[in-house]
This record gives sequence, structure tokens and C-alpha cells, in this order.
Amino acid sequence: MEQAIYPARRQRLMDKLYVRRALPRHHCRMVGPFIFLDHLPPEAIPAGQSLYVPAHAHAGLETVTYLLSGALLHQDSLGHQQEILPGDVNWMTAGRGIAHIEDGRPSAVETSELLHLVQIWVGLPEEQRGIEPDFVHHPQATLPRWNEGGTEIRLLAGHLSDRTSPVHAHSALLYADLELAAGSSLTLDVSPAFELALYVLEGEVETAGVDGTAGPETLMRLPQQDYVQLHTDAPARALLLGGEPLDPPPVVRDNCALESLEAIRAFQEAYAAGRFGQIPDA
Repeated sequence: MEQAIYPARRQRLMDKLYVRRALPRHHCRMVGPFIFLDHLPPEAIPAGQSLYVPAHAHAGLETVTYLLSGALLHQDSLGHQQEILPGDVNWMTAGRGIAHIEDGRPSAVETSELLHLVQIWVGLPEEQRGIEPDFVHHPQATLPRWNEGGTEIRLLAGHLSDRTSPVHAHSALLYADLELAAGSSLTLDVSPAFELALYVLEGEVETAGVDGTAGPETLMRLPQQDYVQLHTDAPARALLLGGEPLDPPPVVRDNCALESLEAIRAFQEAYAAGRFGQIPDA
């Protein structure tokens, strides 16, 4: 197949803090409805600095925050205030518009563990981009987890191996966290209608149908077929993600995924004018 392995690029988020951005890429704008993937490894946060993303607005998409270590406080303009811990899934549906804050400062969370997280955006189908905003927190204990062929699987959203995540998504998709033991070979049945990719967090992973090996902080696009076949010689951890493509695809800009640049500008003007509420204590 065509180029399928894309190292994440360094992207400045704030001050001296750089995330690893795997989506979008010039030759890989989306994977199914997944339009954005930022990875913040512990070593990316400078000594003495904490993650704090001030109030900003989203529209036309769903944001998904997943922690591997540390803690983060979510606050939004609907009035939610929720601490996120490792293994939890925070699913925020922006719809017609919502603002939120992400706060990892010591004043907001009580942990000394280094923060390690992945945030993705899932685009909404065109007919649902104007729905009412919502926020649902899913503790890790509520999400399916099992071992298959030497791989520990956490199902964050969608369906896999006769399991179903309680997370409600507005698009047909799959999002899973895979921890592969040394020498693991794993075959998973998936929908042939899904575009899928693997984002490698640790170790190296090979997959049937792709030449080469994906190492840490690398996105690997998978062949579109009814199965995924993975192999690793040493322990590895990766996120499996994708789903049915959005038709038509949205325009993605400035934290929004809408039908046009004009619609995005109109939303940003409305947010600047205060028409999407305020975040308590922000």
C-alpha cells in the first residue's frame, strides 16, 4: 500500500511545552471520523511547569481525553467540573458550541505523578454538528477490559471482540488501548467499512499489509479490510482507532470541525461575544 507510517511531529502547545501531533497530517488528514490526535508524553513537560490550557471553544466535534498517568481537571461552560485519572475517558460533545479548561496544576489536582495523556477529536456527522453540547465522564472501571492472545485490551469506545463500550459516540467508530506482551501476535475482527490506524505509545509494532515497523510516537495507517493483525517482538503499547469516514468531511480549523471556514468564523465571533456561556471560577 501507499505510505502508511507517519512519525508524529512536534507541535508547540504553550510556552516551552511541545506535544506530539499525529493527526492531521498532509497525507493523512483523517482516519475515519478521527480528525485530530495529540500525544503529551511525560518528558514533554518542562521541569517546574504544569499543563494548563485556558478557556477555549469547540464546535462540530467531540473531544476525548485519555490519561495514561497523572491527573487533569476538566471544567466547561455547562458547569461540569471533573477530575480525570488514568484509564478514564472524558467524552465532550461540542455540537453547536462549548468552552472548557484543562488544568493539571498542583492547585487543581492532588498527585505528584507526571502527566501522560492523549487527546483526540472525533468529527460529528454533518447533520449532527449543531446538536446540543454534552459532557460524560467514564471511569476506567466501567470500560471493558480483557486479555486476548497475550494482549491486554481496554475498549474505550465502539465494539470489539463481542464487547461494547458504554461510551456513546455519534459516529460509527472504534477506539481501544492495546498492551502487547513480548512475542505477541494478535488478530482482531473489525468492520471492513472502517478506516483504521495504530498510534504506538511504546515499543515497536508490525502489522499485516504494511511494510516496516511502527515505533514510539508513530501513526500507522492500516489496510482497510475485515481484520487487524499485529505482531511485536518486545512489549509494546498502542491505540487502535478509526471508523467510518465522514461524508462530507468537515473543514477543521481553530478547534472546530464545521461545513465551511465561514461557519467557523461565525462561531468564533459568537464565542467572543459571550454567546456560549462562561466557565464557573475561570
